[in-house]
Amino acid sequence: VGMRVSRGCIRMFPEDIKSLYERMPTGTQVNLMDAPFKAGWAADGTLFVQSYPQLEENVGDFEPLLSAIERVSELAEDQAEVDYAQVKLAVENPDGRLIALYGPQAPAPAPAEE
Repeated sequence: VGMRVSRGCIRMFPEDIKSLYERMPTGTQVNLMDAPFKAGWAADGTLFVQSYPQLEENVGDFEPLLSAIERVSELAEDQAEVDYAQVKLAVENPDGRLIALYGPQAPAPAPAEE
């Protein structure tokens, strides 16, 4: 849905707010999850990752990077060769950008140096 902004506020696009408002009865309990790292396959076969800033109480350990590597490894299995330096870069620079790791939307790998 969005990310925590401050004191319980959540960023959402106007069209998402409208859709959610129309579908949810008043008083519906909402659970917010701390999921700053996302990874998944697009319909065209591209493996994407996306990283947002961690909650302030979770900053300062290696858990986000380890979790990200584990998540990407589970998704990629033997289907894709992943540049884990890109995963590390996404976790260390959490700006919400989608990064294509593998597939038709991924940048071509750099040629090997001799």
